[in-house]
Amino acid sequence: HPLRGSSIDIYPNARWKQNGITVAGGSGQGNGINQLSYPLGLYVDDDQTIYVADTSKHRIVEWKQGATSGQVVAGGNGQGSGDHQLNYPADVIIDKERDSLIICDTSNGRVVRWPRRNGTSGETIISNISSVGLTMDENGSLYVTDFGKHEVRRYRRGESQGTVVAGGNGRGNRLDQLSRPQYVFVDRDHSVYISDEGNHRVMKWMEGAKQGIVVAGGQGEGNDLTQLSYPEGVVVDQLGTIYVTEQGNDRIMRWPKGATQGSVIVGGNGSGGQSNQLNGPMEVENLVKKKDKSLSFVKPSCATSAHWNKYQQILVNNIRQKYIICNDCHSILTWTPSDGTNVMKKHSIACSKTKEPSPQTQPRITSSFKETSQVTHSQLHFFQQKILRGAVEMCVLDSRPFNITHGKGFEEFTKQIFDAGKHFGKMVDVKQLSPHRTTISRNIDHLYSLYHQQLRDLCKTISSFSITVDFWTEDFSGVSFAGVAIHYYQENKGLVSLILCCRAYDLTDATAPNVRLFVDNVLTEFNLKLTDKQYVITDNEPKMICAFKAKTIRVGCSCHYLNKVLEKSFIQNDLNCEMVRKLFDTIRPIVTHIIRSHKQAILTRRLQLYCKTRWSSIYSMFVTFNENFSDLPTLLDNNHRQSLDTIDQELLRQLIPFLKLFLDMTERLSNEQQPTLHLVLPCRQKLIQVAKTSSSNEHPDLAKFKNYFIQHIENDWPIQDEHFIATVLHPQFKQLEIFSKKIRRYAHDLVKSKIRNDLTMSSSSSTITTSTNTPSSSSTITTSTNTPSSSTITTLTTTPSSINRSDQDDLLSSLYDKPKDTNKKKNEFEMYLNSDLRLGEGEDLLQFWMQQRENFPQLFQLAKEVLIIPASNTYVERIFSVSGATVTEKRTRLSIEKIDKIMFLKKNLAYLKSLRESNQKGSPEDTADPLSISSKRTLSTDLSQSLQTKKRRLSTDDAAMFNEQYEQMQSDDDDGDVF
Repeated sequence: HPLRGSSIDIYPNARWKQNGITVAGGSGQGNGINQLSYPLGLYVDDDQTIYVADTSKHRIVEWKQGATSGQVVAGGNGQGSGDHQLNYPADVIIDKERDSLIICDTSNGRVVRWPRRNGTSGETIISNISSVGLTMDENGSLYVTDFGKHEVRRYRRGESQGTVVAGGNGRGNRLDQLSRPQYVFVDRDHSVYISDEGNHRVMKWMEGAKQGIVVAGGQGEGNDLTQLSYPEGVVVDQLGTIYVTEQGNDRIMRWPKGATQGSVIVGGNGSGGQSNQLNGPMEVENLVKKKDKSLSFVKPSCATSAHWNKYQQILVNNIRQKYIICNDCHSILTWTPSDGTNVMKKHSIACSKTKEPSPQTQPRITSSFKETSQVTHSQLHFFQQKILRGAVEMCVLDSRPFNITHGKGFEEFTKQIFDAGKHFGKMVDVKQLSPHRTTISRNIDHLYSLYHQQLRDLCKTISSFSITVDFWTEDFSGVSFAGVAIHYYQENKGLVSLILCCRAYDLTDATAPNVRLFVDNVLTEFNLKLTDKQYVITDNEPKMICAFKAKTIRVGCSCHYLNKVLEKSFIQNDLNCEMVRKLFDTIRPIVTHIIRSHKQAILTRRLQLYCKTRWSSIYSMFVTFNENFSDLPTLLDNNHRQSLDTIDQELLRQLIPFLKLFLDMTERLSNEQQPTLHLVLPCRQKLIQVAKTSSSNEHPDLAKFKNYFIQHIENDWPIQDEHFIATVLHPQFKQLEIFSKKIRRYAHDLVKSKIRNDLTMSSSSSTITTSTNTPSSSSTITTSTNTPSSSTITTLTTTPSSINRSDQDDLLSSLYDKPKDTNKKKNEFEMYLNSDLRLGEGEDLLQFWMQQRENFPQLFQLAKEVLIIPASNTYVERIFSVSGATVTEKRTRLSIEKIDKIMFLKKNLAYLKSLRESNQKGSPEDTADPLSISSKRTLSTDLSQSLQTKKRRLSTDDAAMFNEQYEQMQSDDDDGDVF
């Protein structure tokens, strides 16, 4: 693909020979020294020696001028990530000053330097990069594309970070953006030319420019002379004439400087193996009819599926084509390795000469199975041991984790295996039933499309909802992800939470307007829109507050408020926290030392290190440290032992129960299955209550620490109207007896106002500063002593002398209202206030109101509107945690689009699947497997359309780009692209 520059001018009207000569390879596909397999990168040295990135064979091959075979000069030791190996290298150049090769080791996510002469291993010079193209200027500066970050970076000699010289503003088609840049060329003025593949154009960025200009293409994908189709290699001569290869049109075009259209100089004669052709899609049907001598047929050597017994792949001049032929009816089918056997399976059903036995006529063995009640303990134990042995062998032979057999997904997989066993017995080889990993990857896309559309249709029926929004940057790729989740009430199901997306944030920057634009675009995709009646729950960063201050009601994440107060106490210099902060500063280095010195195995319990992004990790570090305190001296050196001696262990022991309360509150406010907004006020009050409670033997530094929390929780944890309304909707908190009379009146007036205005919001997010009889919605209660309406909400009616902090089931019961005996009834709300309704500990508050809908219809409507607001945005944050576990060191090749689809399905699949099954019950046609429904693909019906389909490249989420990949994947046991 890549072209390299010429040091001489090329005559503008120069004509090029249309029949090329083979200078490397040409002996068929293979790993012989006279063969190549999907060559990509090409570099020609001054003596006309050619260096080829033999991509599919994971090596760089040197071909001398006139030679009939090459010599492996880098890689060639199999696919892998070792220093002596390459993994689908895509480009190579020569660094003449250091007499070395510089190679894009694409699937390893690195650029390596390899000795040009007799080198046995390479040195990684750039890591964590998704690149297929590189070049070097006369100063030795290296220019590298990054199709993952949509940018080009320049690395001067000695630099490790590099500088963005093109793109870097997210994926897009603006002049300051790129979309999957492939190859790069730099001229003598240090302007860079990039094949902007995703936008079907070539861009020029002058040195220091903030945006580029389109110098070729840019008119959409096509084969017109004004268009390009997936441009790859690009080079510019001394006159500014651009030469660009097109993968989609199988041609090389010339674009004079300033021209609006180009001319074809090589190729453009269709695709094939002839000397005047470049290899791409081609019409083979006529060749088959004529029984042309250039045709040959072969079955891939590692094609283990039984379907291949009736099909062969078509070769033209010994070059594999993207078509297979049916041996029975001689139909031509479009096929690529990533299609797996699905194409054959569908054709076999329709093929007039294929007589597959119907599943209904297959002998079944269901009758030989016993009912569960008839299975004896010994029989069950016998098969448990056999399954256990099989699981052990699977973990050992396939290097799988021990917990692979746990989870709902594995249970569903096992059920399908059982069903297949009941149907086939031993008539079918198990290998025929096991899907290939590319088949799994492809069907993730199909499954996502199916349930994505179902959720879009479902969202059309949702009138009242709240959303949670958060952002996260993935460590391996540096890609920023945005998560958006929706929460709503559904009849007979209660609170429903679903993820809308976990996708890459592709806007220029993360300013408040762009954040709002991104979220609005996601909601539009699902037929949703934010209004002043909808709620958004975010963390409490200024940009998030600013992004959602208009045309919606923003509710702050209570877990962030709570844990930020805790975090600041260990970081900021405050006299009340001085000794506790010193305790933290002493313990943390000791724990770090033990973890890094690998001495954890000696301890009775594993130490936990504080992590800023993990809530309550301070508590985890302190409690594990305290439990191992007596064992630590023998594991420490003198310096750390001296630090250990300075620790006030009594302060540590008394501090742990107080910190445990923060953990308990965080877990309560993070519950995803039930409403949580009504717990914010009681949890906040409980913390203040505990902080005000002291004992005779309390450590004086702990008392100071508690005083710090009383002040900062009141000041730094604001309460909004929605919190008051939700609390009143809890039957044991409805009287708000733990608060002052003014606060009780304020909260009750809020509910009355809501009911009086037919459950509509009258205003959004204003701060209460003066007394009012009819409070506005979403106001914020702040600590103040000047006005009655903003009195501190922490004034207690009573202060219990002792609190049992260890009783989790009764954590908030000490704050419940006392039962009322009065039978006074005036209106619905007063009837509720005077009722003796109770809610059991742990019961669902929304379910409670569903049961009371006949007695309190207006309050039920209010509950449906307010209780769908979560107390925190942890639903999205937990998605990010799952994403982090999905993208590991062995799976960095997952595309950002695939991650979004996996996270969407992980959170939504069970719920949407149950809805789909309940809606389709009794309809055999509808209950058919949605993944098996697609149209028959044959050359005669869709060839013209398939010829325009984008070809798969190295930069896509799966690596199905090589002619031989089907064979390659069968034997490759790398976990890197399981999906």
